Amino acid sequence: MDQFIRKLQRFNSDAVGFGEVYRSSVRHSNLNQEKWHALFPEAKIESRVQVNLVRTGTIE
Repeated sequence: MDQFIRKLQRFNSDAVGFGEVYRSSVRHSNLNQEKWHALFPEAKIESRVQVNLVRTGTIE
């Protein structure tokens, strides 16, 4: 996940929509597309992943 986020930042492509999450959660951010494109490559993004195995076995 961290490699994926770093790659998005290298290409300056917010394909996941982190900017919208930031804009909707931070009051008075006055964030527009130009500001976010300047901030995104250097933004610190932390991720947590939880995996639940439902079934084990072989896949055909």
